Amino acid sequence: MKKDWIKKDWVKKLIVALVFIIVLIGSLFLMSFVFAPTNNYPDAGTIDWEAKAISAEPKNSIDALFLGNSEAAYGFTPMRIWEEFGIPTYNCGGPGHPLNISDDYLHRAFERQSPKIVFLETDSTYKKSLFIWRIVASKMVSTFSVLTYHNRWKDMDADEVGRPEQYSYLSEMKGYKFVSSCKPTDASSHMLPTSKSKNIFYRNRSYLKNMKAFCEAHGAKLVLVSMPSTTNWNTEKHNGLAKFAESIGLEYIDMNYLIDEIGLNWEMDSYDGGDHMNVRGAEKVSAYLGQYLADMGIFENKKENPDYAQWNEALQKYNERKTSELGE
Repeated sequence: MKKDWIKKDWVKKLIVALVFIIVLIGSLFLMSFVFAPTNNYPDAGTIDWEAKAISAEPKNSIDALFLGNSEAAYGFTPMRIWEEFGIPTYNCGGPGHPLNISDDYLHRAFERQSPKIVFLETDSTYKKSLFIWRIVASKMVSTFSVLTYHNRWKDMDADEVGRPEQYSYLSEMKGYKFVSSCKPTDASSHMLPTSKSKNIFYRNRSYLKNMKAFCEAHGAKLVLVSMPSTTNWNTEKHNGLAKFAESIGLEYIDMNYLIDEIGLNWEMDSYDGGDHMNVRGAEKVSAYLGQYLADMGIFENKKENPDYAQWNEALQKYNERKTSELGE
């Protein structure tokens, strides 16, 4: 008799728990429907609006894509590549982006675009943020937008509820985060020789393999790029990544060994003492990668193409801002 009571009590608790989970999930879906931004304008509350603005670009108009964390967001300026080579590129990097978020943006980009080259900045390959609970949390946030946009009730209008999602905001910087300030650094001990090699976390290796496979399945080439950084990069990391890249057939460009070639000046080209590039540094890095793209011989210079008139208008504003902030 007692066993029957315990069994019934256990079943009852299980049913209550299942009902609670169903109600919770249903509530999250409903609230996400209510609070999700309906456009990608900055004042619409969208997070990462510059990166997400790639969805507003005309279909199949982007030839190359940049991914990564803040090293990418501040380091790759598509306007520099457009000005010199007429090749349309887009920067989907963002502060704090671990590899799983970069992977999400890779898939987002290919929903409307067909870039032939995908540059992935490598700083996030050594970040420990990809524990399973972080991945689950990231998937929860992407599935239930209310977890991100729960404060939108303060600013949203009632007629926004249920409105189809639109992407009408075009990023004039094509995702790049413009910073003109400068803080020098001493790079005399940067990238000193060593035979030591830093291992890449298993889950990060899996993401790199999957991103490579995805790119190849969509007719694109994934290229790893290490941004010049005296604080986030060193020879041990280079050795570990170079070894792994070779093992799976990935091309790897380490800008930290190209300082003289790209003309980088650590006195002028970083805004925070060697961690991130400012616009001067970003232009030098981007010019090098623009030449890389041009040398492939597969991209047309589209500066005179009327379909890209908005790019020339964006370039004019970009140069005006440079002149205003740099005095050049």
